[in-house]
Amino acid sequence: MAHRVRCAAIKPLLVLASLAAASCGSDDAPAASLPATTERSTSPTSAPTVESGWAPVPRDELSDKAVPPCCADTWHGAPSPTLTPPGDSLADGAYFVRSTWPEDLTQALPLELARFEQCALLPDGSCEPNPAGEPYQPDQLGVDGSATRSLELTLDGSLRAVVIGADLADDGGSIESDARVGSGSDLAELAMAVEDAYAAVFGARRAAGDAAATIIADVTNEPTGGFVPVGNDGFVFRTEAAPPLLFQAVFPFDDDAGTAGRGTDVLTIASIDVVDGAITMNVFAGFTS
Repeated sequence: MAHRVRCAAIKPLLVLASLAAASCGSDDAPAASLPATTERSTSPTSAPTVESGWAPVPRDELSDKAVPPCCADTWHGAPSPTLTPPGDSLADGAYFVRSTWPEDLTQALPLELARFEQCALLPDGSCEPNPAGEPYQPDQLGVDGSATRSLELTLDGSLRAVVIGADLADDGGSIESDARVGSGSDLAELAMAVEDAYAAVFGARRAAGDAAATIIADVTNEPTGGFVPVGNDGFVFRTEAAPPLLFQAVFPFDDDAGTAGRGTDVLTIASIDVVDGAITMNVFAGFTS
């Protein structure tokens, strides 16, 4: 569901600030428009096979571009390389991603790539301002929308996928991040699972005319389909060994038409990392402040 996440959607939370997502007022505002030239390419065909099965990822092994910035902060790290011409492999580095999951989840996933660039080199308004007007540091980054490149990725064993979700902590009253790595095939299975479960639990009843508040109350009182209630009208979707996916809201906040979203709306592709030509997709499904 393409909607802005409301501040304090879940109150009793304990989340590492570096693993929270986009500022409440901006919705990755630095990349509000990605115009100019577009270069089209497909994913490499000779990448090594990634081991199947989800495994935990320590926090210090996550890419510094794995999670959108929180709390009026900027992206951090090194700028992206120059976008290579169509047909050429991407140079090693990290790239910003804007994407929409296709209706047919068996198809390749279309991505729109843009470069991370130093805030000091970008037009005014590209990055959140520093407190008291302080100058940007070299590692503070925004998104350069002057050129983009389209990339289609097949979710199979050639792709490495990192999913940063969130779930109830052991104390039962707070939320903590949960990052796991798997293959593109694992991500495809997870995407299909949450898409189908959401449609059955929330989408079908909303389409039938049931009020959003009634559906939320029913699933909160009798959890079903893998959805477990957390916080204020939020839910975590759990399935087998896959990362838990946090829905801070299961319906669009600005929905006047009485429609539901999609299960895959919770899977935000924040960036990709290219190392020795192999691609890692960073997917965020955790807490947004």
